[in-house]
Amino acid sequence: MVGELLFCLHHFEALLKIAAGVLIETAVSNDDEIDATDQMWRLRRDTLGKIANRLREVVSLEVSFDVTFKRLIRRRNAFAHKLAAHTPFDFKGRSWLQNVPRFVFELKKDLVTVQKVFEAYLTALMHQQQGERHTEHETTADAAMRFKK
Repeated sequence: MVGELLFCLHHFEALLKIAAGVLIETAVSNDDEIDATDQMWRLRRDTLGKIANRLREVVSLEVSFDVTFKRLIRRRNAFAHKLAAHTPFDFKGRSWLQNVPRFVFELKKDLVTVQKVFEAYLTALMHQQQGERHTEHETTADAAMRFKK
């Protein structure tokens, strides 16, 4: 359960850096074609929180999606950096056996929700590049975030 979550978080972080690079480059570029390689390269060492803040500079996030995204980052940081240090997860306490799985399941639920939006965005972009219009992926991505004017 915990091991799988580590792999899922790693995959999500890579996906987010790609999507953020494309979104940021799209917002700052005036060309029809973009090359987001430099943006992705610049984001490689940024934290999730810093990437999220950069995204918020160029796109407006729908309120409930933004809440979920912020919660995901907060929970991911707790999971990665200080899970065992939190009192509810202390192995000496009585409730850790219930609290750890509950926390992991909630983190995974947020991860899946946010990841679907960024995957939908990249899939819609791919379809758009192939000349297809208004896919279900485009609708999912548009519902969660829009470019700022």
